[in-house]
Amino acid sequence: MTSEEVQPDFEWYKQQRKGERLPPRCPFISVHKCPRYYMSLSLLGRIGQTTKVAGDEKLLKRWEKSDLWPVTMEQEPMVLGKGSRCSYSKFCPEVTYSTFGWFASGLYRHLDDVDTETAHQRLSNAMVPTNDWRWYWDDLNPMHYAECPLYSMLDYMTIHSEASLTDKAIQNLKNNPRIYKVAVAGIVVIAIGAAVSGLRTILAAVIAVWSYFWCKT
Repeated sequence: MTSEEVQPDFEWYKQQRKGERLPPRCPFISVHKCPRYYMSLSLLGRIGQTTKVAGDEKLLKRWEKSDLWPVTMEQEPMVLGKGSRCSYSKFCPEVTYSTFGWFASGLYRHLDDVDTETAHQRLSNAMVPTNDWRWYWDDLNPMHYAECPLYSMLDYMTIHSEASLTDKAIQNLKNNPRIYKVAVAGIVVIAIGAAVSGLRTILAAVIAVWSYFWCKT
């Protein structure tokens, strides 16, 4: 399927990576969790497309110290053009959806009025519905959040951060023998309770089956 045939709306988004058991929306939709999400929103605020991000300067200073901050201009979200002719590149797809209605890393306007009229005439002749993105954009790059280059790094960092917190909690328990023994005893009791509950369930099922056949005879 070509990019022109793709309509990257929410229905399309839900179908992407369907078999991978991923959340329907990116779990890092926050200016405090993802630098690309922050940069995309911040840039839209600076050009007046949206309201400005609250605490923008503090967020900028914080993210600039992060290893995830882009090291070249080519990696940064960019706005090309002015006014109604603005195009957007390297953007967070979650931001483009909330702002323009399409999940895309890039949205590119028609060059001028002549280009727009030509495209509209072609779409009209082909009886393309007016809710198709091609009536408003010359081109776009559909993107699911799992394809974002930052997603894998953020996911990896989150998993290892949680594992580190778990290790620290276990170490703190071991450093306090009394609490550690109580915690272990609690886990054992829970495990035994679950096992007994399971045995009771199996026994009840066996009795039900036996009663059924006994009644039949």
